[in-house]
Amino acid sequence: MRQNQHNLKAEMISHSKVIKDKKFLMWVCELPCYPCEIEGVSNYHMIVAHHLQGRNRIGMGLRHDPNSIPICDFHHRQIHEKMGERNFWDKIGVEPIHYANELYEQYKERTNA
Repeated sequence: MRQNQHNLKAEMISHSKVIKDKKFLMWVCELPCYPCEIEGVSNYHMIVAHHLQGRNRIGMGLRHDPNSIPICDFHHRQIHEKMGERNFWDKIGVEPIHYANELYEQYKERTNA
């Protein structure tokens, strides 16, 4: 049993390479806010690339750029200052990691990465 736990831990570490891609983050910021679909800087709601946290985080303080989604400033503040990551997504009834994965695949196809 102990050996199986060790192998699982080693496997998890080997798959947790952090990807940093500023061009991807800039592309994400051109998309509409995922929860409300506001685009660009309309209504003073600037779009930012939000790195998913909680169970979608790969390590303490590590930000894996492919786990990012576009979100307006209003909703970004809701997540960080009011509700917390998990409560926010549970309230609107979505699992954002699926959208983040879809976005990164689209980006890779567009850029032939």
